[in-house]
Amino acid sequence: MYRVRKFRHNNRLYIADLDQFRLVEVNEITWNAMAFTSTLDTDGIIDQLSQTYPRDLVLETLKSLGDFQNNDVIFLLHGPCRLKQMEIV
Repeated sequence: MYRVRKFRHNNRLYIADLDQFRLVEVNEITWNAMAFTSTLDTDGIIDQLSQTYPRDLVLETLKSLGDFQNNDVIFLLHGPCRLKQMEIV
């Protein structure tokens, strides 16, 4: 199980992977998406975030998170959401 934590510092948002000792500054939608990764699949996350943010922005954000996970940049997501490879058109 990966130990991924979210935190704020000086009005900036971060996601930290405590197993890989990596830290990434993120925007608000990415921060909010992380709250759903352990309980929802990709489609559920899209549905939830699309209630607050434009769908195109949600898809772009999830693609970025998927790229992080696929390239081992920061962490592997756990729970039901192993983000599908997404293509933005």
